[in-house]
Amino acid sequence: MSAPETSASLRIERSTGDVVEVSARRGRVRDVDYAGRARDLNLPALGSATWSDTYVAASTRPDRWWIIGPERAPAETAARIAGLLGTGAIVVDQSSGFETLDLVGAGWRERLARSCRLDLDPAVFVPGQAAATTIAQVNVILIPHPSGLLVLIPATYAQHLRDWLTHLCGESHS
Repeated sequence: MSAPETSASLRIERSTGDVVEVSARRGRVRDVDYAGRARDLNLPALGSATWSDTYVAASTRPDRWWIIGPERAPAETAARIAGLLGTGAIVVDQSSGFETLDLVGAGWRERLARSCRLDLDPAVFVPGQAAATTIAQVNVILIPHPSGLLVLIPATYAQHLRDWLTHLCGESHS
């Protein structure tokens, strides 16, 4: 993680991790799930996210997952995951196509509430969930965690969304 970009109460941190998309081949989702569990890569159910010491895995589409891991040599994370999951999965390195931001601290729910189609109430959208939505006209994946929110953004829109979030988070709210 790099230095925060905004106020002390809510920080926007850029992640330098790898992003990998995993799809189960037709009829092979059980094989992929079994291979993942056998090798400590728990692929979550639709609408869920799992965290380990190394990876964050999220599912926002049936039989497909996003894996966010530590930054490694190009395509190394994808190759490792492909090796774990075997031939039942299609694994694609999306690291150059996506950027990850982490909104850390209090207030992210209130600041995003009017800009997001999801119900961000802490009783509804809790750690362990994942959802696809639109914020500032950008399609994103949101993954709440105990200290904030992980946001997966297409790289071509990352600067726009970072600037928008910095402006939004820098505003004073009463």
